[in-house]
Amino acid sequence: LFLDLFRNDGRNEQRHLAAPPHERAMRALEAVLLQDKALAVSYSGGKDSATCANLALNAGLRLLRDTGYCPAIHLLNADTLIENPVVRSLADRELTKVVAFGTRQGLDVQL
Repeated sequence: LFLDLFRNDGRNEQRHLAAPPHERAMRALEAVLLQDKALAVSYSGGKDSATCANLALNAGLRLLRDTGYCPAIHLLNADTLIENPVVRSLADRELTKVVAFGTRQGLDVQL
């Protein structure tokens, strides 16, 4: 996604580093979506996967706002049967909320 990293002015500065990390991540996700490819985000219920899901949804929302179209965003979750039942229940509730949010915003979010 960052194939064109260097400016052509000979200074070899990485221009993608000029934006904050979350903005760079959303641009990378938007680049995938702009190719009419769906996103698949693995979601465990932890802070890292929640952040990835948040970035994917925000990239999708921005693309939907700018172009009127966004491919599907798939949230993947696997029950390994070793999670604490409370943690499992929390992850299930959060997934339901994310799908509801996407639906309200006009995104195609699927589990």
